[in-house]
Amino acid sequence: MKGRLDKALKEPFSICDMPCAVVEGLNEWEYIPAPMAVVAKAEIAIRRFGMLNDGNGVVLAVSGGADSVAMMHVMIVLSQSHGYKLHIAHINHKLRGEEADMDAQFVCELSKSFSLPCTIHTVDVRSVAREMGMSIEQAGRAVRYEFLRSLCNELGFNRVALGHTADDVIETVLLNIFRGTGLNGLLGIPPVSDGLFIRPMMFCRRSETNVYCKVNRLPIRVDTTNLDPTIRRNFIRLQLLPLLKERLYQDADTAVFRMVELLRADNELLESITQAALDEALIDYGDGYVRISRGRFLSQHIAIQRRMIRALWQRLQGENFILTMEHIDRAVDLINRRSDRAMLTMPSKCTLLIEGDSVALFKPGNIGQHLKQRD
Repeated sequence: MKGRLDKALKEPFSICDMPCAVVEGLNEWEYIPAPMAVVAKAEIAIRRFGMLNDGNGVVLAVSGGADSVAMMHVMIVLSQSHGYKLHIAHINHKLRGEEADMDAQFVCELSKSFSLPCTIHTVDVRSVAREMGMSIEQAGRAVRYEFLRSLCNELGFNRVALGHTADDVIETVLLNIFRGTGLNGLLGIPPVSDGLFIRPMMFCRRSETNVYCKVNRLPIRVDTTNLDPTIRRNFIRLQLLPLLKERLYQDADTAVFRMVELLRADNELLESITQAALDEALIDYGDGYVRISRGRFLSQHIAIQRRMIRALWQRLQGENFILTMEHIDRAVDLINRRSDRAMLTMPSKCTLLIEGDSVALFKPGNIGQHLKQRD
């Protein structure tokens, strides 16, 4: 053995004699030792989807779970080279009593340990759900996104970072499939939404964020409701996906995420067509309403009409509430059938109004004033 080594050291060396360190088909982060691969994946997601520019201000939505705590730490690491300004935010929905209060206190202490400013917001989601006629899940989403948006604006920041991982995308896709969905639903959770909310952990798996927290000695909180299989998302994660991987295809979850990546390019094309159609159809918009031409709307294919309704809704409501296909199809059907004055009540007490060649979407409270002015 020693003789062969001595011979090798004496012979001329060429880098061409070395095996190639690049393996075809591997992702960039697969060359990086864990857990730094998590940081690399986040940086790649930020770059690929144009989430941030150097020096941007970012509100970090931290629940206290492994995903959001890992996201927080990753953003702290990346801020050292990209100059991000960070602010931690946490919302207490008052749904889990003392446990929720302890989560809020935990996030407050965690932010202090990293010398980061923190804002804690407490809201009774059950009361909001009753007042708005929503489910608790819908109300929780609405108040959460509204708080994060308001805080971001108040601070003069650019983005809100959420801790969603690839597992959240996979679970959402499956939920949407069984509920009935179109292409948007098959994409699960977008990397960037409403021009404000970003998800830098989109390429990371939940198992990776758990390991990342352990390796970096990051304390986390465990939401006990995540262990309840009677909740639909938990059922998919705890029972359905393991069964699919055991009985159908061992990489079923990876296959779903791969489908999302393939469909994203198709969706981007359709979104650009939709935006062009909206720009052409737009009549005017103001505080609490947006109005388009009915004729321009009807000139589009049904697939684009549906997307136009969703886009109008997002312009008015942002991420506060997601329309179902039932809501969208009711709106499209009414616009196609009626040219005289007709109204449709939409979620969150919004109103769709058709008058001759105009189609307008109003926030709650705005439709009455408009009708008085017309009459």
